[in-house]
Amino acid sequence: MSEWKQARWLAMFEVKASMKGIITLVALSFGLAVFFTEVFSNTIMEDVPIVFDLFYLFTFWVLSASFRPKEHQLKRMGGDVWVSPYFIMLNQLPIKKNVLVLSRFISYFTISIPFHILVLILIYTLSSEYRAYMPIGSYLVFSIIWLSFGVLCGSMFPASDVGEKISTLKAVVVSVLFYGGILAVLIVINNVFNKGIVEMTMYAAKEWPFPSILISILLAATGLFYYKGYVYKRIDKVDYLH
Repeated sequence: MSEWKQARWLAMFEVKASMKGIITLVALSFGLAVFFTEVFSNTIMEDVPIVFDLFYLFTFWVLSASFRPKEHQLKRMGGDVWVSPYFIMLNQLPIKKNVLVLSRFISYFTISIPFHILVLILIYTLSSEYRAYMPIGSYLVFSIIWLSFGVLCGSMFPASDVGEKISTLKAVVVSVLFYGGILAVLIVINNVFNKGIVEMTMYAAKEWPFPSILISILLAATGLFYYKGYVYKRIDKVDYLH
């Protein structure tokens, strides 16, 4: 059996264990689609609230990771080491490193990508305003942009399973600065360009479809390879016993 098949077989155990979270994500996809279509129909991207962009980022970035089983999420494991208990268990088994690393990404994207596709399909299906504003071809480009964003930024979650030594205080400070920084960037973009992130990606999809596809896919691939390499570097450095 090839390493890819072994990794896929291993990942399916986690996917099956995540069925409750998957069902919740499916239910949420309908609510999110209704929210996005309602906001869009009421504003047509004019004076759209910044919360619209925040929810888009939240949906395609962190939502899938939030509904993984608790034992698969990061947990403080003594001292200042934060790691996925499930990863520790797998790391103690006679599993090849390549198989272990691949399985982390396969399990995550097996859940996140279908969820993101479902949200995008529902948005376009439910909203006549979306369909009028963006022809199907442009919307496909728009979808590729956001799916690529999900891969680029979502890769950090399977990569983080390997663990990190960080104090609780530092973790809190980093989180506040990180998410506060995202909010600040969105505010600056809205004030400077008078457009939100979502509106800008819509415009790019309509006006520059091929460059948008190329850049999006390249960024997604770069992020994926970066985080995959990060796991290989960290897996032998983290002391899981302290």
